[in-house]
Amino acid sequence: MAMRVLTNQEKEGLKNYADFREECKWAVLNKASYWKGLDGGTVPGNDHIKWAKMRTYSAQVNANPTLADPSLNNQLVDKFLIYIKNIACVDDQVAYNIDNVVAYLLTNSHFEAMADAYFDDVVATYLF
Repeated sequence: MAMRVLTNQEKEGLKNYADFREECKWAVLNKASYWKGLDGGTVPGNDHIKWAKMRTYSAQVNANPTLADPSLNNQLVDKFLIYIKNIACVDDQVAYNIDNVVAYLLTNSHFEAMADAYFDDVVATYLF
């Protein structure tokens, strides 16, 4: 089995695919819940500035879950599609199946990793 990355056409298909959009949403909501749960004493890497930024954004997401809703936040899915560019998630030995791609990304924690990247991008604009 040889794995390959998605073509641009396949990415366009994912962009409008309800299951992919829903997984993007839940990845962001789960990440917000994770950061909300971290108190100042258990900061990963002892990076309190990153912790404060992540907590701030997670509080915004928790207070306004529409920030994680792809139908109201087009940037969310677009960013996830950018992050997916180097992830080999298609078996080129079988016919392309969009459900298999989403299942692969979910099973291998790629949605979680893409949510990490998304949070990093959002908080990079925070100036404190």
